Amino acid sequence: MAKPYSVPFIDFKRDPESLIHDQLEVVEQVLRSGWWVLGDQVQAFESAWAKTCQATGCVGVGNGLDAIEIGL
Repeated sequence: MAKPYSVPFIDFKRDPESLIHDQLEVVEQVLRSGWWVLGDQVQAFESAWAKTCQATGCVGVGNGLDAIEIGL
């Protein structure tokens, strides 16, 4: 029988302190804005990601299944 393979979950403790600080700052902005979905942060991400991909647009989704359904 094959030995089970363990896939590690994201270990945020390994991130540099400066990155953790930036992540917490953005999370605080979202929480204080009251916009759990959509909102300025999502629009900023969509614009930046579209530019990175040299695409005309980008749509943020809640999960992988949403992305697959939109793609189909």
